[in-house]
Amino acid sequence: MPAEELFYRNVIQKRLDEGLPSAVAVVFAATLFALSHVPTYYSPNPVLMASPFASNLVGGLVYGSIYARTKNIAPAVLAHALYNTIGIGLAVV
Repeated sequence: MPAEELFYRNVIQKRLDEGLPSAVAVVFAATLFALSHVPTYYSPNPVLMASPFASNLVGGLVYGSIYARTKNIAPAVLAHALYNTIGIGLAVV
């Protein structure tokens, strides 16, 4: 998770932000983030893939927006960790 945020926010989004509007950089990095998670829930049925893809895209938009606003990777990493912790907690309960 810290590695994901370092890569998608501190490398990809930061580089895109140098030449594009910040909102475009956030959306592009979030889309790549969501696409990179497809192998973890791949199904030949696109309906079954829509929900996890959307969840990852929204997560990427949130983490990217946090990074764009703060210019600091730590809050994005903490938000991602909180999201994962809640997800794991709900799965266990």
